[in-house]
Amino acid sequence: MLINDVLGMSKIEAGRMTLKITGFDLWHTLKHLEALIRIRAERKGVQFTVTRASNVPQSINASESRLRQTLNSGFNVWTVRMWRGKYAHIFFT
Repeated sequence: MLINDVLGMSKIEAGRMTLKITGFDLWHTLKHLEALIRIRAERKGVQFTVTRASNVPQSINASESRLRQTLNSGFNVWTVRMWRGKYAHIFFT
């Protein structure tokens, strides 16, 4: 998945892929991803928490689908490598 992200970034830089930049609710997107990760964590018996810093804006202008894809990819890599213990915490700043 990380390779797909790198290839995607190469396509963007080469002008072969365009991003749809829109305003969206970042907090909602993060909550949705948190719910998906929580399901995976609970299946593995891991206690999972997320903290969002007060300075994280609620609304941003970006490619929501690309951000969601990149964060999900990162979380997938992270879960494979880091869930050896019984507790996981993500802090968004």
